[in-house]
Amino acid sequence: MRDAWIAPNATLVGDVFVSKYATVWYGAVIRGELHPVRIGHFSSIGDGTTIHTNHSLDHGIAASVNVGKNVTLGPNCNIHSCIIDDDCLIGHNVIIEQGARLERGCQILPNSIVKAGSLIPAGQVWGGSPAVTFVRNLTDEELLENYSKSYTNSATEFSS
Repeated sequence: MRDAWIAPNATLVGDVFVSKYATVWYGAVIRGELHPVRIGHFSSIGDGTTIHTNHSLDHGIAASVNVGKNVTLGPNCNIHSCIIDDDCLIGHNVIIEQGARLERGCQILPNSIVKAGSLIPAGQVWGGSPAVTFVRNLTDEELLENYSKSYTNSATEFSS
């Protein structure tokens, strides 16, 4: 957790690994009591977001939570055992259920629910409750913009 910024009222319990320049914002709760939670470089965990692991998942899939590099999770998200690849942008109030996989550079619209075991393809925008609606492919400019957002949410402004 060196060189990461964690808000004074955020709660991290168990096996939680926060990489360099990542941020965990106010009121966030990250629970790794059952399985590890890993948060990659320059990723941002929004205010009031909850991340936790399940006891086990179907078909022997790892029940950990892996948040890649340069990921932005909006405020008040609820993240269960899942994989979020690099460069993803997750809107506010999103629920990602256990066993879901979000591929690199995808975007989930606010107030969406990604159902258990879902696969969200790389570079696409999805939304809905549940998130079964493919909205469109992201442009190269949008992919770069989403990637760049992770740097504006980084711990560099808080480090001394």
